[in-house]
Amino acid sequence: MVGFNLLALGAQALPGGFAYGAGAVVAAEMSVAMSRVYATATAVAGGLTAYYLYGEWRASEPVVPADPAAPPPVAAKADWWAVDPALIVTGIGAIAGVAVFNILAAPFATVPWAGGMLAAVPTEIALGSRLIAGMSAIAGAMGATAAYDWVTGHASDYGRAAMLAAGALGGIAAGNMLAGTIGRLPYYPGVGQAASAATGFASASAQAASRVYVVTWGVIGAWAADWTWRATTLPKMPPGPR
Repeated sequence: MVGFNLLALGAQALPGGFAYGAGAVVAAEMSVAMSRVYATATAVAGGLTAYYLYGEWRASEPVVPADPAAPPPVAAKADWWAVDPALIVTGIGAIAGVAVFNILAAPFATVPWAGGMLAAVPTEIALGSRLIAGMSAIAGAMGATAAYDWVTGHASDYGRAAMLAAGALGGIAAGNMLAGTIGRLPYYPGVGQAASAATGFASASAQAASRVYVVTWGVIGAWAADWTWRATTLPKMPPGPR
């Protein structure tokens, strides 16, 4: 996320206001770029926290000694869920993380530490920024997974990862379409001024809420993709008492 902002838009697209002087006006494409950083960082923090707590809870479950005479289990208990329980918990944590950030940041600014007054943001730019957030977050996650596998020798399931990524991006796009337009990608300086105001301008509250929307729709899309993947690859629950 940070890498994309720097390469495509420059230092003006990073929170902190270091690239702006007194009385500066922060262009639309720059403010939504900063929002992307906040949305991604807080979603990752919330998701990792939830995943850690879920792991601690699972580790605290009592271990029942296996009956040597019993047949081996057909599959792990979590395999019978329509969606991976860990993915459900992580997604809820991600949404909660960005929602808490919005609540804490609301008394200060729509985009904290932006460096100046915010220019009006066309709705299509706000929506297009969500797509960039999804694409850059997916690229970063896939790259980090590949690096982890290369260093540790672990073999991740890249087929499932690609399906989750496609689902997340599809969820974000679907959320945009429900708002009336797929959006316009704000990937170069000045695109905010060039954008048509035909779709109107996003209010301050709408810009802040967009951070929650992009994470929520991405999570819903990933859940849907995991449901599809598990339905086609994992064994079905056998008949009998549960």
